[in-house]
Amino acid sequence: MASRKIPRLFVGNVAWTVSKKELRDYFSQYGQVSMANVFFDRNTGLSRNFGFVQFASREGYLNSSKQADHFLEGNRMIVADVNSTHEDSTERRPQQKYQQPQQN
Repeated sequence: MASRKIPRLFVGNVAWTVSKKELRDYFSQYGQVSMANVFFDRNTGLSRNFGFVQFASREGYLNSSKQADHFLEGNRMIVADVNSTHEDSTERRPQQKYQQPQQN
């Protein structure tokens, strides 16, 4: 069965003042954003300085990937591809190989 990859990015080094709305607004210049999240510490309520952005189409993802640097509120964000499907991640897992001991 052919799988469909979701156009999704990991965004690191997000300024602690950035909300998910601001992250969405920033990346919407590249295409329609279907989801944007910034993660916060449950105990302190402070930003964990990373999030994820998912585009509605591959076009938005490709447009954002062409941009070498992404800056928001003075921080240069680290943007990385997290496109994967269950099938892709299974293929990337190292295969453990069992060998029988050789008898002399």
